[in-house]
Amino acid sequence: MPGRLERRLSQFLKTARGADSYAAFGKRCGLPKSTVYAIELGYSSVQIDTLEQIAKKLGVTLVDIFGDDATTILGKKKTSSLPRLDSTNDHAD
Repeated sequence: MPGRLERRLSQFLKTARGADSYAAFGKRCGLPKSTVYAIELGYSSVQIDTLEQIAKKLGVTLVDIFGDDATTILGKKKTSSLPRLDSTNDHAD
């Protein structure tokens, strides 16, 4: 049975996908339709780089996806200051 984070990701993906097919949504996320399907149904766990890819492609943050649970993933005390994962904030540190 999927845990809390997996359920939140699944719900986010279902909402973001809307009426799009798995293939069309997968193309938006840069993932195969089978991967989107498996993640959405909780059949597959996701690595952080895949989460970042999904967020970047959809123009959202991990906080947008996981809410307050993003602190569990990122290990940060404050998530309100997290940068958006979009191309405008790509820079080398």
